[in-house]
Amino acid sequence: MKKYWTTYLKDYWHDWTPANAIREISQNALDSDAAFEYDFRGDTLEFTSKGVELPASTILLGMTTKRNDDNTVGGKGEGWKASCVILLREGFDVVIHNGSKIWTPSFEFNEVFGREVFVITETEGSGEDLTFIISGVSEGLKAEVIHDCLYLQKDLGTVFEGKRGRVLMDTPNKLYVGGLFVCDIKGHKYSYDFAPAYLPLNRDRKSVDSWNLAANVTSLLEEVLPAKDLAQLVSTRAADAGGWYSTFTSDEVAEEVYAIAKESYGNTVVVVGDGDEKEKLEKRGYKNVEVVYNDQERKLIQKAPSYQEFFEELEQVVDAPEPEDGRSPLEMLEEWASWAIPDGMDTEFNELLDIFRSRGVSFDD
Repeated sequence: MKKYWTTYLKDYWHDWTPANAIREISQNALDSDAAFEYDFRGDTLEFTSKGVELPASTILLGMTTKRNDDNTVGGKGEGWKASCVILLREGFDVVIHNGSKIWTPSFEFNEVFGREVFVITETEGSGEDLTFIISGVSEGLKAEVIHDCLYLQKDLGTVFEGKRGRVLMDTPNKLYVGGLFVCDIKGHKYSYDFAPAYLPLNRDRKSVDSWNLAANVTSLLEEVLPAKDLAQLVSTRAADAGGWYSTFTSDEVAEEVYAIAKESYGNTVVVVGDGDEKEKLEKRGYKNVEVVYNDQERKLIQKAPSYQEFFEELEQVVDAPEPEDGRSPLEMLEEWASWAIPDGMDTEFNELLDIFRSRGVSFDD
């Protein structure tokens, strides 16, 4: 029998829950290149990495086999050890079958530190795999663990997969990285599971940078969904469309957004960002000017090649000089008289013209 002493105390990572801890153990197994197996029986959960045996050095604080590996979620050197601390503190039993060894985690009093610390007791075993066995798990906790790890779920519904990750079409508002649940993302029509290389997580795995999220979501969606579907996300202001942080880049999406605008405002619509701009264009002679307050929607409309072509042609018409009036002064007066002089006064009007002529006025030029 051998003991490995650590400096972990019982209250280490005090804000983590048992579900967080079990999620971390399952993620460690998923990060491994080895085949992954799991078994939920009664109140016991088992997570196995086939053909894996951890060296004793992984018990050291900060020691990890995943650092600088962009394809894994972990890399801080704390995952499974912190998980064991949390589970033991919360009253669960944990046993680790580590290849030819059996590791039994516990808290024991250490005379050097004068405190109870986390310790691994090693005994001989006979296996070839790495298996974490967690006992005392309720049905509610089991459901929470399954929710937190996509690879434990049997039916994900419709899924589209791209270079950066996967789009879960039938589930809204959830973010996963490497199959691990990170947080809810409000306002999103779909859920997302990104490869760790594209969306790094912070230390507690519970949050992600908003700009990185938006940039990756729009890039992934543009890779896997038709332009018409993306345009609908823009027009409905779904958070999936990126908003302030990011946007779709293809002309195809811009054309589809423009098509939706024409359905709403007509084929001759001119889009602007505020009322002042609308007023200026209308004074210049533009018709059907609409204020589109959604910046992303307006910019995509203005980016569409067919809108740019239409607007350039419209500018030429609006800014063209007024055609020269070829009518003579007499023709102008007669046209004016046709609607301005009351019926029955034609004689009086003609007498007035004769007076002008007698005084030298010519109506020919």
